[in-house]
Amino acid sequence: MIGDTMFTTNDLKDLLKELRGNKEKVAAANEGIKHANNTPSDLQLFLLQNTLKYVYANCNYYRHIYTTNKISVLDVKMPKDLSRLPLTKREDLEKHVEDFISAKSKPGFVGRTSGTTTGTPMIIYRSAEEVEADRLLWSISSSLSETKKKTRVGVILSQNVLSHGSLPPIYHQMLFISSQVDFSLIYAPFNPTLDRRFDGFIKILQTQFCISKHRKVYPTALYGSPLSIELITREMINRNLNPSKSAIEHIGMTGSYIPSHRRRFIADSWNGSVYNTYSMAEHCGTASTCANGDLQHFSISCIPEVIDIGTQRQLDLGQEGVMVLTSLYPFQQCVPLIRYLTGDIVILTNERCSICGYEGISIKEFVGRVHRCLDLSEISQGKNRFVSSAKTYDVLSKFPEFTPSQNTVPRFNFVKSNKGGNLKVKIQIEVFNHAFVKDNRLRENIMEQVMRMHSWDKSFPSVELDIEFLPPFAIPTSRPEADRV
Repeated sequence: MIGDTMFTTNDLKDLLKELRGNKEKVAAANEGIKHANNTPSDLQLFLLQNTLKYVYANCNYYRHIYTTNKISVLDVKMPKDLSRLPLTKREDLEKHVEDFISAKSKPGFVGRTSGTTTGTPMIIYRSAEEVEADRLLWSISSSLSETKKKTRVGVILSQNVLSHGSLPPIYHQMLFISSQVDFSLIYAPFNPTLDRRFDGFIKILQTQFCISKHRKVYPTALYGSPLSIELITREMINRNLNPSKSAIEHIGMTGSYIPSHRRRFIADSWNGSVYNTYSMAEHCGTASTCANGDLQHFSISCIPEVIDIGTQRQLDLGQEGVMVLTSLYPFQQCVPLIRYLTGDIVILTNERCSICGYEGISIKEFVGRVHRCLDLSEISQGKNRFVSSAKTYDVLSKFPEFTPSQNTVPRFNFVKSNKGGNLKVKIQIEVFNHAFVKDNRLRENIMEQVMRMHSWDKSFPSVELDIEFLPPFAIPTSRPEADRV
């Protein structure tokens, strides 16, 4: 399997056949699939070296960059050596997308990113072969799973899963759930405000689907964005339909950040296991939780790093920094991305998962988008450097005063000032009921919860915190990121 030639999709097929036919080989493959950067497997190192050879030979953009900077890809033998290579930024991909496309791979799927948190929509290309490689990787993961497999039918809540001929982030969630179970897919247009579509969704939940000659099953897996899952859950409860009475056992969510209390609400309402996946439309790198777990485990399809936002040097595990992802061949062949700057601030860890035993690299904490978090590096050189937009969102999303409807998110903004050497941080929050703009009791409550969530006295002891309530739409619309985590 590992030799002088490229590791291809056919090699994945062979590995899958071996695993299904010979249980003794599971342990060896388990090393390659589950372990990541700090203890890289032979398979992962081989994939990294093959990937760099592949992009140099087939991608004009990387060949030009590496040649111009006199970089030899042969010098990159370990994940830590990736620091020798320049970063790939979103604007590079937007300006030179044709030069990123591999000469050896033909786009089989063309789509667009949503652009909601990363800027304007961007064209995304994927090949049929890399999609097949993704599917096979998750099938291999399924062979390694010790859980008893059951055949299931999954329902996807999305209005545009197929409308643009694209593979949206939900595609990664489908693959993750399929690593735990076998399933057929029902694509369900979703809009709970339309009775006809809601009734159609309920009908799907109540329908037995034929998955083999002698077996019919009800849908037992539900997939969608956190917002779509939450809206359909609340709509069912409002109509006196108990979600836990359905056959749904697994709920997969991806596409946006979800506060912990909303995730618990969904898990409790359906009495099921919730899986939360980090994914990007333009990158094959994914990190998924176990059932109701907190750590998001990376697959072998990518290598994650965290870098300092200012110096761009690699940081150790446990430190806050901007995440960088390197896609591995054959899982991203059409537009490979080496050291892709995600724009997400995270904390990575290699601690063993108490739920599934995973020991590779995981996302321990999602801090927020770079442009939404407040950098306090001038006074904090230790572990905590950023005021987290995700933690702030966690607090504010609990209050109806900041979320007038269930399909909106709190709009807030950080303002930093330094007068006389005293650093002060003000969180400006839009209140959708004017009566609360001068509510001191609410302000004190928010202040207390924000400070507790951020461990403020320990993380930023010399920084004064203030809360300011603003009327609706007071935060300039020229800064749409104000309502994004």
